[in-house]
Amino acid sequence: MNKLIKKSPIKTAIASILLLFYAEDLAAQATQNEQLEAPDTKLNKNLNETASFFQNHGITFGASLTGDLFANVSGGVEQQAVFIDDIVLSLTLDLNRSLGLKNSSLYFSALQNNGASLSKYIGDAQVANNIEAVRTVRIFELWFEQLLLRKKLSVLAGVYDINTEFDYMQTGALFINSSHGIGAELGNSGRDSPSIFPATALAARIKAVPFRDFYVEAAVTDGVPGEEHVDWRLSNGEGYFYIGEIGYRPSGSNNSTVSRNSEMPYNFKIALGGWSYSRNFVELRYGLSISSGKNERGIYLLIDLASLSWISDDLDALAWYARAGIADNHLSRFHFYAGSGMTKQGIFRFDPDGIAGLAVAAAQNSVIYEATNPVGTSSFEVALELTYQTKVAEWLTLQPDFQYIIHPGTLPNVGNAFAAGLRAEIDF
Repeated sequence: MNKLIKKSPIKTAIASILLLFYAEDLAAQATQNEQLEAPDTKLNKNLNETASFFQNHGITFGASLTGDLFANVSGGVEQQAVFIDDIVLSLTLDLNRSLGLKNSSLYFSALQNNGASLSKYIGDAQVANNIEAVRTVRIFELWFEQLLLRKKLSVLAGVYDINTEFDYMQTGALFINSSHGIGAELGNSGRDSPSIFPATALAARIKAVPFRDFYVEAAVTDGVPGEEHVDWRLSNGEGYFYIGEIGYRPSGSNNSTVSRNSEMPYNFKIALGGWSYSRNFVELRYGLSISSGKNERGIYLLIDLASLSWISDDLDALAWYARAGIADNHLSRFHFYAGSGMTKQGIFRFDPDGIAGLAVAAAQNSVIYEATNPVGTSSFEVALELTYQTKVAEWLTLQPDFQYIIHPGTLPNVGNAFAAGLRAEIDF
């Protein structure tokens, strides 16, 4: 229920006083303002015509800038402040309109990150900031999608972020800690991670809606995504990553679609997923050799109630989600992860569309990780997060955020950390 934010009564009152105070000057300048309206109107008309031209030819541009000013206030490794950015440019081509290829599309996105790290100072393993990345300008996604069988089947191939469709929770997207976007046991799997932000890889994905509101999807990707740039090579040495998910997700629409860029917001979702690699990375991560032939794998279950209106109309603005996952105890970084969060819209009367959220994320070390790390390592890292998102303009969203990390990195001699910051998102 993300609606545009209504103007604050305080802002309205201040604006009214200023208007009254300068009424005389405003009246005197009326003629000049009217003369300026003509060029503005002409410019808007030209922009609208340009936008209509691209739209008619199936071309959609997108751009966003996310900037985070965060500080590790206490505990952790070191008390420092950082500025982290994520600039994304995107282009979507409806190939039916542009080239006459029915039910097909092409998508491209590129991102730029400044390489700043909050986790460097906190020392956490779950990564407290979900736009943290190495310093790079890179292709993030570049894929072709074809819809078949009356748009009930989708085939996609190219550079692809699996987390846009797998292990995705609408309610969890509010939070800034990375584990609320993808479970820690999955996000920290493989040599570094699977094909997710910020390192994506070549992939093929198939998705179907065999019955209304039910979906099944599967994907295979390169096993080791390039850290700074896309690795265009596929090799048995790096291996492959496999993932599948089945779920029930009523959207309230009669037009169920499997298209990556046309998914409808939902009120409820429950999903079960499983993943595996074609090889293990124990030697690379821990310096050990495993001769059993076992490969890293795991399963997860999630439930996302994006609206509790089915219980009562009074709970329409309340949302809740929970997710749990388990990975191989002798091969993975984390053996178990569980997370949950709740959001409430309109908690303040002066900001009826603002969204407040409270969440917890807990990740348990694997046996192999504890065996190869210092004595005294804690079993769990737990992250508590309190956040609030408000839209101050149609193009600008602000989000203060507070996190308390218990046992950062699960390492001894690293104290519990408190981090605070402000996120600003600009959408063009």
